Amino acid sequence: MKNLSLSILGLFLSCALIAQTNLVPNHNFQKITKKVKEKGQINMAAPWISPTLSAADLFLKSAKGTEVAVPENAYGSDEPMSGDNYAGIMAYSYKGKFPRTYLQVKLTEQLKEGEEYCVTFHVSLSDLSKYATNYIGAYLSSNEVSANNNDVLQFEPQILSRRQTVYETQFYWTPICAKFIAKGGEEYLTIGNFTTEEKLKLNKVKRPQGFNSP
Repeated sequence: MKNLSLSILGLFLSCALIAQTNLVPNHNFQKITKKVKEKGQINMAAPWISPTLSAADLFLKSAKGTEVAVPENAYGSDEPMSGDNYAGIMAYSYKGKFPRTYLQVKLTEQLKEGEEYCVTFHVSLSDLSKYATNYIGAYLSSNEVSANNNDVLQFEPQILSRRQTVYETQFYWTPICAKFIAKGGEEYLTIGNFTTEEKLKLNKVKRPQGFNSP
């Protein structure tokens, strides 16, 4: 069995796919190509990208802009699970007011047919989230996933919590882990919420003490 681990933040996120060596490049978002000054700059942690028109966020201790700093930023405060940085996605917003965002990366090698892989990534709900939801998952594909719009990516993720946990834990990184048998040739990893709104379980989140921002 081989491991795929990832650590990913709205949801804050931290990740990795391991097969003796980690198959997820820049799995903890430590390698940065340019200065990050605003939201939506996940592509500065190459080779990570966002596959839709709405880009995921990148948060750094070295960031010049307070919106994307670590630990305090536009969404609250959270320390990285490891290293200095983490990524952030929008997993849900009420009636789709804000589009969901996704993370995507090309693995360092293709997965092998018939091999069992263990995929793990970690999430932490941001302090200023109004809702928490379930169905955060990972989708592995042979081809790059992309859409020239802000629609929900409706794929069947191979990696989901069996208990359909609502990810409402703050100040702590919750693992999402599952095993799957590769069909062979998978080399793209996409993370986010692929489930239509009517199927989601939602919990309203009470704002933590000490936060006054909307």
